[in-house]
Amino acid sequence: QAKKDRILELSKAEKPTGSPEDVQTAIEMIGDRDTPPATRTDAIKILETLEGNGIEQSMLTTLQESESTPMKMLLARVLSDRGYAAAVPTILQSFQSAQKDSEKVTFLNAVQGLASTDTLDQILTALQGDHSRDVRRIFENTVLAVLRRESNPDPVIEKMLTRVSTTGGSERKSLFRILGVLGGEQVKTRLKSIYNKKNDPEYQRDAMNAYLNWQDRSVLPQVENIINNSDDKALGIAARSAYAKLAALPGPEPLEKRIEVWNKAFNYANNQNDVRRLVSNVIEYPSPLTVKMLQEWAKHEKHGPFAKGAIGTLQKTIANVPELAPGDELKGNKSRVQGDMKASFNSFLEAITGWTSPETSFTWSFKVKEPGDYSVVVKQASLRENGSDFVVYLDGKTLTGRSQKTDTLENFEPVKADGTVTLQPGTVYTLTIAAGKQVEPRMMDIGAIQLVK
Repeated sequence: QAKKDRILELSKAEKPTGSPEDVQTAIEMIGDRDTPPATRTDAIKILETLEGNGIEQSMLTTLQESESTPMKMLLARVLSDRGYAAAVPTILQSFQSAQKDSEKVTFLNAVQGLASTDTLDQILTALQGDHSRDVRRIFENTVLAVLRRESNPDPVIEKMLTRVSTTGGSERKSLFRILGVLGGEQVKTRLKSIYNKKNDPEYQRDAMNAYLNWQDRSVLPQVENIINNSDDKALGIAARSAYAKLAALPGPEPLEKRIEVWNKAFNYANNQNDVRRLVSNVIEYPSPLTVKMLQEWAKHEKHGPFAKGAIGTLQKTIANVPELAPGDELKGNKSRVQGDMKASFNSFLEAITGWTSPETSFTWSFKVKEPGDYSVVVKQASLRENGSDFVVYLDGKTLTGRSQKTDTLENFEPVKADGTVTLQPGTVYTLTIAAGKQVEPRMMDIGAIQLVK
């Protein structure tokens, strides 16, 4: 009874303070099948919030010694939430001994919350071997989360470029995905070298994973060269899908240039998914030019119906775009989400929240009432001490900015992007916000976009 009373006492405290003995009492209660559910809940709360010397070390010792997988998963999560980076090696050992994918995912999610450049080699070592696609994806995202926070990831990229030459199978595919997402001239140069060789088609198919995950349109010429020159049918099919995916990425290109690329991608498309991707991207750019292009696509014998169905949507968007006076705002929750959709809308705040993936971007369409040079002000909120880079694409221009820390996620503060854009009445413009190079795991929430003349 004394132990239960101690748990109850600590759970009621606003800031519970205790000792390693209290940690062990809480763990004992959680592991005892006869513990009432309410007491078990209080004990978990104590592990999450207890302050005092040696608290995390006591949990880590239990994690190292426990034979109970549920207890290991609980302690891994709690230590991750508490930011105890010293637990990474032990959590990775628990991952390697786990039998079920669900267990492995839990341990890897805990590692992702603690990962840093200091633990990256351990994480990459654990990537070796046979893992399911879901498990590998968490590995990949963990490595990416670390490297996206770094101002100079080039040394690690060089290590991975060396590693792809000495490994194979799923591990090599994962490494190529990571390299593709990170991009850069180092990776471009290696990919060119790989495709200049003619004697390793399996290696080239794995390397296509980099192009399929590239984050800008700069490698389109390389992919097009593979489409037009490769004799490997499987590689050619993958390259056509990569071209369609790249063509749909946000970027600073003027609409005329985008239409040129979209037309190529449509002609290269070899499956319905590629066509759907292209059409869904085209309707983000309401314009008489895009309507005319879709009308041409609608004549295609196989893929025409996808384009035909989008023409009405595009015309309706053009007819209903808002017309903004200087200083007017585009609310966050009125944007259209592109990419892997890892963000939410908060209708109460009229905001974009939970933006956790650099592969997600947001678009708005509008007209202006007055001609002139306009700045873009992003009303944003973030709890991160370190900001996240972002880019604004508008009318062929690229404006850059960096998020700033706010007191709460409901207190939106203005951040002015660098640069201006000249806008004219009567034209429908599309504004896109995307992630920049260096970002935190959770980027800024966006309350509104303001156009300032």
